[in-house]
Parts: sequence; C-alpha cells; structure tokens
Amino acid sequence: MRLTTGIRLSWPELRKFLHQHLTEHVLPFWFPKLIDQRYGGLNNCVQDDGTILSTEKYLWSQGRALWVLSKLFNDIDQNPKWLEIADPIANLLTDYGRTTEREWYFSLNADGTPAKEPQSIYVDGFCIYGLTEYAKATGHSKSLDVALEAYAQASPKLDDHCLVRTMPHPIPTGYQAHGPLMLGCKLAQRLIQDRMIGEHEITKLTLTDITTPKGLPKFQGIYAEHAMDMGDPGSAKKLIQQRPDFIFHLAAVVSGEAEADFEKGYRVNLDSTRYLLEAIRTQQDYCPRVIFTSTIAVFGVPFPNPIPDTHHRTPLSCYGTQKAIGELLLADYSRRGILQGIGLRLPTICIRPGLPNKAASSFFSGILREPLNGKEAVLPVSEDVRHWHASPRAAIRFLLHAASIDLELVGRDCNLTLPGLCASVKEQIEALERAAGKDAVSLIRREPDHFIERLVYSWPESFEAEKARSLGFKAEKDFDEIIRIYMEDELGAAS
Repeated sequence: MRLTTGIRLSWPELRKFLHQHLTEHVLPFWFPKLIDQRYGGLNNCVQDDGTILSTEKYLWSQGRALWVLSKLFNDIDQNPKWLEIADPIANLLTDYGRTTEREWYFSLNADGTPAKEPQSIYVDGFCIYGLTEYAKATGHSKSLDVALEAYAQASPKLDDHCLVRTMPHPIPTGYQAHGPLMLGCKLAQRLIQDRMIGEHEITKLTLTDITTPKGLPKFQGIYAEHAMDMGDPGSAKKLIQQRPDFIFHLAAVVSGEAEADFEKGYRVNLDSTRYLLEAIRTQQDYCPRVIFTSTIAVFGVPFPNPIPDTHHRTPLSCYGTQKAIGELLLADYSRRGILQGIGLRLPTICIRPGLPNKAASSFFSGILREPLNGKEAVLPVSEDVRHWHASPRAAIRFLLHAASIDLELVGRDCNLTLPGLCASVKEQIEALERAAGKDAVSLIRREPDHFIERLVYSWPESFEAEKARSLGFKAEKDFDEIIRIYMEDELGAAS
C-alpha cells in the first residue's frame, strides 16, 4: 500500500499501512544488518541505501533503537529475535555509555571508546527510556539500575532551563528548554517572591502541572510539586483534600490545539474544570477563592466594536466553547455558595517568552520575539489585523488582583473581560522598528495561512472592559511598553 498526500484513510486502513511500512521497510532496513556484531551497538550513520558512512555511534540513536526493539517484544509479538538484536545495544550503553561521573557521552567510537564528550540532555532521555523498556522486556536488573541512576542524575539538570545542553540543536538566546507553563511559572515566581496575596500570608504553596515545574526559586514555607493530569477526576480530589484557600486554575489546551484535538481540548479545558469544582463541592465547610482563566474567544462574530461588558457569549471555536462552559459552571457554583469564583477573560498574552505554543494567536508574539532574538519569524495574516493584547506582566497583575479583590464589588456575574491594548499587526511592527531597528523588521517573512486567517478574523478586536477597569484592573497603553517589558523581563535589558 502506498500513502498519497491528500488521500483520507480510514483508521483500519491507516493502521494497516503503518504496520506494513514498519514491518516491510523500516525494520528490515535497520535490523539486524546495521547492528555491529563485533563491538555491539547500532551503526546509525548510514545513507539511504544502507551504506555505512561512519562507525561513530551517537547515543541518542542507540537509546532510541533499544526502545524500538524492546517495545516490539513487549507490545507487538513477543518474538525473541528482537531481544537478540537489542542485547548488544544494551550492553554498549551500560558498559561504555557513561563517564566516570555518570554523564552520558554524546557519541562513541566503533569499539566503545569515547568519541564526543557529554553535551546533550536528549542523550539522557533516549537512553533512560530505552534501558527502561529493555529492562521491562528482559528483567535485566543492571539496565534498570543504570536507567534509574541516570534519571536521578538528569532531573536536577532541568532546574536551570537556560543552561541545559541540547546538542545538536542548541537553545537560541532568549529561549528556554523544558520550560513549565509560562503564566503558571511567572505566577509561582511572584507568589514565592511576595509570600502574600493581598493581606493574606502564604504559608503553603502547591504547584500542579502535567510535568513537575522546574527552576523556581525556593519557597520559605511548606511547598509541594505534583506532576498529574487534571483531566483525571482523582487528581482534583487529591489536591482539594489539602483545602487550599486560593486556587488559580490555569489549565488550558489553547486555541489551535483545542481545534485540532477535539477530545483533548474538552478533557483539559472542560473536564478538569468540572472535576475541580466537584472536588470542592464534596468538602464540608469549605469555600475557597477560585481564580479561573478564560478567554476573549468566548465571543464570536457578529459582535459590536468595541464589545461591551453586557454582550452575550457566542463562541465559534472549540476553545471558546470550552471556556464559555467553564465560565457558566464557575458562576453557578459561586451562586450556590460552593466557592468564591472569579473568571478572567485574558487578552492574548504578548510577548510570550520561550518557544511558540500551539495557539493560533502564537504569531502575535512570534513576530516580535523572534526578531528581538535575531531570528526569522513568520507572519501568517495581513498587517491590518487588529487584536486585544496584554503583557505577561499585566496577566500576573490580573491574577493577583483577582485573588484579593472584594467579590461583593464584582457582583453576580463573576466573569470579567479584562482591559487590554487594541493594536494592529502593522502597529506591532512599527513598535518593533522603534525598539530594534529595520534589521529586526526585515526578519519577518510574510507567509499567508488561510486557516489562521479565518480563525483570527472571527476573533474580537477590542472591548470596553469598563467593569474590570472600575475594579482596578490595568493593562499597557501601547506596544512600545509591551516590547520594553519583554526586553526587561526576558532579555535582561535595563528598565
């Protein structure tokens, strides 16, 4: 079977194609002919016709091959030939793969002697999961011991995201590797720094994400980190048993990803919210403050410009729909006295640090962040597109203000549209030129994306946000200020 671009296969057809391609093409190309029978390991530097270009053995390839072979045995057909092929790779890794300080070499020579010194966290990752899968298949205790020891050695490396070595793809200046959720990380840093929410001292702080947060300053109090899926109802129950006074619920699969992965969007954006609220409801004599992050995508065309606070929700995307349902749940649980809820319809956060996320709005940050770091950026829409923005610094102010505000002033409609800056893409680029010159602007490449254009043109451009402004929420006045904040907070520019 041959897969042709543009042909839509059914799930059984796709599964058949992938299985056939794996068994008839991929596996015969590599195994066993590219296994080094003399010294062990896999010859991974080869041409498309199988000609060996170099006998240097890169360890991420060894770990990846070991995982594939072990996974074939564990989950596909339990054929012992896979383990016979895997054995010399596992032996190479356990016997020769690490320095005396237990760091993984980047590569080895054919005979197992060191070729390139340690220089990549990717090697740690591939070797750990390769050896773990192999130990599962064989019961080989040495492989498991090495994997566990390597995991313990690798984890602390992630505490400083900017210094993690990631060859052959070094981290560009101004980026982070393995970074936690952007707003969650910045909020945690402020809470740790201030140790106060309004007039309330923070004596205990619990952080929860799909992965354990790393690189945060030390909290002077009771502190816990949890890596768990909030789409699992048991996760919320476990956390709420601690009865926190303030809960910042930031969990989100953003716009583009929520549209592309329907089930994931509803599980993360809606189910996790419902499970959290239900876990609170089951606690006796407990009524915490819940700060829920929503989105301006709860509004869809047609709408007035600017949109008043009284405008009804009309979402036209999965993300907007999921967040709109969350808003209604938050208001109802608050009305019943189960919790003290406040929902914040955040503007698009710009300039986001780090790598682009899967939001359709990601380019708003990218066309500024990338040029400010000397990198090329893609602009998928026309310069006349207008949108509603606020900086990460403003977003953290919004969250902290919402945690301490008198909810009697907010009233029964506890979901607020927050202030922002209405600006066109053209105005963004003009501010970039003022900050970094024409050379930075020249790094923006126009490349229209009709999917993103259609999505963005259905989004609102500006809001009155009168209620939130009257309650003390404030955003930036122009993009010069937003760019200055990014340069101060992420590039170390002087204020």
